[in-house]
Amino acid sequence: MSGVLVNKLKKKIEEKNYSVTELERVAGLKGHAIRNILRGKSQKPSVEILQRAASVLGCSILEFLDEKELGQVNLMPQGLSAPSRKETIFIKNVALYEQVVKLVFNIYQEKNYIASTEQASYVINEVYAFAEKNQTNKPDKAFAEWLISNSIPS
Repeated sequence: MSGVLVNKLKKKIEEKNYSVTELERVAGLKGHAIRNILRGKSQKPSVEILQRAASVLGCSILEFLDEKELGQVNLMPQGLSAPSRKETIFIKNVALYEQVVKLVFNIYQEKNYIASTEQASYVINEVYAFAEKNQTNKPDKAFAEWLISNSIPS
């Protein structure tokens, strides 16, 4: 994994004035979970670790990654329900949000997958936040498909 994740994670930890040990404790992670990422020992961190850290730091896991790294993260939440966000997403662009909802449910239909409301809300919110962050007026279908395919249990 490149240094992008490490640098962005370090920056967020510093911004929120956490020590690495404190972040691990507050996030309910095993000791060294974050340290292993920062030291490069964890080459493929799980979504559970990244989501718990992001939750405590008040951000999305997407803020830690660049496009190249999206495929290097194991997004299967090992036995957990869909991750939740502590950061509130405000719907500034209703038309974009509607497009995201339609896109996500079309993908679920294509894959014959029935999502829980929790899973669907998580995917919709992440796809919307991704579009807002990238200042596009349409959802990124490839990102939505990738997020859904990595969150459907096999």
